[in-house]
Amino acid sequence: FTPLHWAILNGQTEAALLLMEQGADLEAFDGSGFCPLTTAAIRGNLEVGQALLDQGVDVDRHIPGDGFESGYAPLKMACNRQEFAFARLLIERGADVNLSDHSGYTPLMMLDPEDCESEEEVAELVELARLLIEKGADPDAKNSMNHGMPQQTRERLGL
Repeated sequence: FTPLHWAILNGQTEAALLLMEQGADLEAFDGSGFCPLTTAAIRGNLEVGQALLDQGVDVDRHIPGDGFESGYAPLKMACNRQEFAFARLLIERGADVNLSDHSGYTPLMMLDPEDCESEEEVAELVELARLLIEKGADPDAKNSMNHGMPQQTRERLGL
């Protein structure tokens, strides 16, 4: 971890912003293959995410290749962690809605109603899935294990 990763992970927004002002490496990867923007996506920290994007960080920053740590792009991880507002921010800033990880998982494949704790969350998930598809996400994409978008998501979308 870099100090910036640590600050974001621990919810220390002011510290993260100060580190950014002081020249922290905004593109560094931690040992898990996460850049600061992905870490902010995982934590749902919109303030840090917006600041990183405003400073020109690549909205799709990830480790390319076939290794286990590759493909952890911010949008996929925001969807995986049900950080819907963060995912919308990334989409608004031009994130690749079909960018997959080393196993072929796309952001849309991360949206499973079974992971939601309330019907309100399910409604947000379905709204985000619709937005992803509207922006070009492939609802029929399959990963390396021939899995696609969760069936419950497909049903709620009427697909």
